[in-house]
Formats: sequence, C-alpha cells, structure tokens
Amino acid sequence: MRRTSLIALICLVLAVSAVATGDLARPPGGDTTRRPISRPNLPADGAGGAGEGQAPGRDVALAEGQPPLDEPGATYTVRHGDTLWAISQWLDTSVAALAAANGLSTMTIWPGQRLTIAARVTVPDARPTGPVDPIQPAQPPPSPQPDQPADPDTGSPADPPADPPPAAPPGGSNSAPARFVTPPGVVLHRVAAGETLSAIAQRYDTTVAAIEATNHLVGNNLMIGQPLFLRLGATTPDSISLTTGPHGPGGGELLTWEQARWVFTVGSYATLQDPVSGKQFRVKYFGGSNHADCEPLTKADTAVVKQVAGGAWTWLPRPILVHVADRTIAASMNFMPHGIDTIAGNGMQGHFCVYFLNSRGHSSDAEDPAHQANVYKAARLPAGH
Repeated sequence: MRRTSLIALICLVLAVSAVATGDLARPPGGDTTRRPISRPNLPADGAGGAGEGQAPGRDVALAEGQPPLDEPGATYTVRHGDTLWAISQWLDTSVAALAAANGLSTMTIWPGQRLTIAARVTVPDARPTGPVDPIQPAQPPPSPQPDQPADPDTGSPADPPADPPPAAPPGGSNSAPARFVTPPGVVLHRVAAGETLSAIAQRYDTTVAAIEATNHLVGNNLMIGQPLFLRLGATTPDSISLTTGPHGPGGGELLTWEQARWVFTVGSYATLQDPVSGKQFRVKYFGGSNHADCEPLTKADTAVVKQVAGGAWTWLPRPILVHVADRTIAASMNFMPHGIDTIAGNGMQGHFCVYFLNSRGHSSDAEDPAHQANVYKAARLPAGH
C-alpha cells in the first residue's frame, strides 16, 4: 500500500512538472507564424485513432508503402521547446524509432540538434470520404515524369535526365479558364486524410497502376485534396487533358492550385524561372497540400535561388514561372528556407514555398494576397482576371 502511494505521488509530481514546463503534447517549436513546419508527410488521422495525439495543421494523406519524406538524409532540426514525444507525434513515428535512428540513449535533446527522420508508424486505411465529381470528354495527358534516384555519395537526387529546354511561356494571350477534359465515365476524386492508393483502387474496382498512369503520379505519395481522375472498373489508363489557362503575352498559364498540382505532382521535378532576370533553377516538389513545398536539387541551384532573391534570404515573395511537363505555369514563391528538408548536400537547410492561383498557407489555411498578386503578375494578367 505504501509503495503504491509512493508511485502515485511520483507520477503526480512528474505530471505537474510536465505541465509547468509545457512538455505535454506540444507541437515542435510551439506556435510560430514566420517559420512554420510544413509537415508534408503527416496524415490527419493519428495512429492511435481519430483525434488522438494529433498535431495541428497536419495536411497530407499517408502514402502507401513508404513515407513522402523518402529522400536519403531527411532530417528535422530541433527547436526550443521540442520534446522527443512531440516530434514523434508530428512526424508519425515513435520515440523508440527516433532514438534508434539517432543513437540516443536518453530522452535529452537540444535546440539545433539534427535528427534523422525515422520510419513512420503504419496507419490503417481510413474509409474514403473524398467527394466524387463527374466531368467531361478528352485528349492525351502529359507524359509522366520518372522519379529520380538519390546520389549515393551525397544523398541528393542525381541530376535528372537531360530534358529539352523549358517550354517558352505561351505566345499571344488567352482569356478562357483552363478546364479538365476527360472520357465519359471518368470522375474526379479528391484524396481524403488517411487514404492510400490501394484503398482508392479498391473503392473504384480499378488498379494502382491505372491510377498512377492516368494521373502521371511519381511514386505512391498522396496529399490531402490531391485530384485523381478515376474510372470505375478501369484496368488500363485513361487519357486526360487540361486546356491552356489564361495568360497575357509572354506570361505563364493561370492555373488553379488543383489544376497546377495535377500537372506538377508531388515527387516530381520542375525548372523555376525568374521572369525579370530570366535566371533558372531546378527544384523538387516533395510535399504540401495547400501549396508546393520545394527544394533546390543542388548547390548550384541554391546559389541561383539566392541570386534571384537579391543576395539574401527573404520572406518577400516574387513572381515565378514554373516549367513542368511541357507547360509554363504562373506562380509566386518566397525565398526563406524554413522547416523540414529532404535533400542533403544542396547547400540549403529547409525548403521554400511555391504558390499558385488560390493556393493557401499551411498554418493560416488562407490565401496570401501578396502571393496571389504575384501569380497574376507571372501570368501577365490584371489582378482578379
């Protein structure tokens, strides 16, 4: 009896201490609006059940078979107030896995410490809840962009295969909004939290291979809200096209975020261009459901990014052109590395954000007026066209 009382007293003291120091279920780094963690790999449903152990702002469906942050060398930098438990919840892994991956013998961590991101905890398929919308008839899709293996020496992606020069911005002008055109019987499914490709394929009596080919997916990573075109019972790919978006002379296409993310799929590469100087650099879109979280591929690309920024990292956004899949899309980006990074050896710690028409922030879940104004500038169209 005395021993039981002593144990209860110790537990009470530890609990009070944790509350006093703010170490209970606190998101890593606390609340911040200037250096948010984009968390591109987190499903909205915790492994312990709905609402259990959830960190605010989770925004990505768990991919089947592997985590979205699958690049060698993916790390998380510890910030003030972090605990191993909070980080494990944020990254959908476990304290034991983090400790094993980083050779930790105690629970002690310190600001600035870089932790290797351990394998994620498996989350069972959630019941698909994404809306299904009928659409209209179509033409061949853009060619898929193959995933690129990492360089074994640096952990950075090996140089993508030599591509033809980026497509020039569409000539002339166009005022008609872009629209998807599909064969009869094809529907639009938007990925819901916790869904996997296999669960979606089973729901529509189709195959993972058909879904991947129809939607030119790179790997099997999924983002919440990601548009997927599907046909009930399909065993072969369907041909989908997206008409040219509005643009002024020399401007990029004005595509909505849903349209842009179907062309620029997670895991794929693009060439970004500053419309003022003409400077170009290559990036990978590795995650993010409200906008594209991107990283430069190499140190040389990072150097160009900094030149375009004016020689110093800044949150000030600028118009940008995204060359991908034989299209040029109007966008906006900031130039402040922040949050999670997945590419080692590229000369930059963190990632930057690329916004398209009606893209939203991960933290605020709202459109940013400065980014939206820049998107129109990149399209060479008046704001609100």
